[in-house]
Amino acid sequence: MNPEILLAGSIGAVLVFGLGAVRDLVRRRHERKGLMILISTEILNNNVVLQKWKDKPTLEFLMFGEIKSFRTEIWVASRVRLAQILSPDDFAPVSVYYTTHQGIQDDISSGQLEEDFREYGSEHRRGELKRT
Repeated sequence: MNPEILLAGSIGAVLVFGLGAVRDLVRRRHERKGLMILISTEILNNNVVLQKWKDKPTLEFLMFGEIKSFRTEIWVASRVRLAQILSPDDFAPVSVYYTTHQGIQDDISSGQLEEDFREYGSEHRRGELKRT
């Protein structure tokens, strides 16, 4: 077999592998950026909702207000992929944020937040609610 042909084939294989690796790197970077934009938007929305709740905790806000726009769907849909493409240092704070806030989402969905407010709301507003 001709050594020039073997060398050309080897160089071609290395180039194809290298270009494929670069393409994958660029694709992952775009995917990571896109997912982080979505997650950041969801976090911003949730922080605005929680700040409004903190400023004016009323039963009407719970039943009809923006509290219903508190979301974790983007996180739920993308957390496995984010764990794969983010470094542990980048993934950990996002995971902690959503682990903390998943309970809030569960309480909103189940109506537990409304029930707790009905039971403890007046004491909470007067600052009499004791934390256990």
